Amino acid sequence: MARHKKITKKDLKHDKFVDTEIKLLEYAKYHKNITIGIAIGIIVVLVVIPLLQGYWRNVGEEADSKLMQAELIYLKGDFQNAYMEFETIRSNYTKTPAGKKAIYFIAHLTQLQGKPDDAIKYFNEFLSTSKDPILAPAALLGIGVCWAQQGEIDKAVKSYEEIIRRFPDSYFAQESYLKMAELKEAIGDVNSSIEIYKKIYDTYSGTDLAKQAEEKIAFLEGMSTVIRVEIPPELEGTFNTD
Repeated sequence: MARHKKITKKDLKHDKFVDTEIKLLEYAKYHKNITIGIAIGIIVVLVVIPLLQGYWRNVGEEADSKLMQAELIYLKGDFQNAYMEFETIRSNYTKTPAGKKAIYFIAHLTQLQGKPDDAIKYFNEFLSTSKDPILAPAALLGIGVCWAQQGEIDKAVKSYEEIIRRFPDSYFAQESYLKMAELKEAIGDVNSSIEIYKKIYDTYSGTDLAKQAEEKIAFLEGMSTVIRVEIPPELEGTFNTD
């Protein structure tokens, strides 16, 4: 008759590895949904996200390529077909940088078509989606020009002032100063126009723009000086007015 081996306390001790595996199995059994959720999360991180990143990278590159083609059409002066291309990019690649830039070009071309109301709408749409350091001040300048075309001088000036405040070192700030001065002159506010030209002269001292402003100041000050010539009484009536 076989003798049974006596089980000692040592034999009763759990193997640590086996003990851990058992705990994991029990956790998975009683927390099945959580375990599955964790597994799905890992799959998303390791597989799905990289795939999506690759997809959006490919979409972005495709959008950039189409934007470049549209810009070339624009540079050739074929504005009608350029507009259609930009509109397609805007519709199909809305969330890409190229899609946002396309909105700016649509606004610009709409402005060229003599539709300031629609142009302002598109410029504002662009500004709500992009902070492009070049196109953002360009869009604000476009809005200012559109307001000026409609006779909304105060709104135009406000747009130009925003460019000067937000983008003081840009080319568009210089353009904004000039357009404000020209607007003031156009409505007969010569003194305000002179003050703006003086600001240009001080801000851009030593540049061609400052020289231009200096010449304009001299011209406007000369125009605003009214020289009255008083005809002596003894000479009145002696001039032939025929």
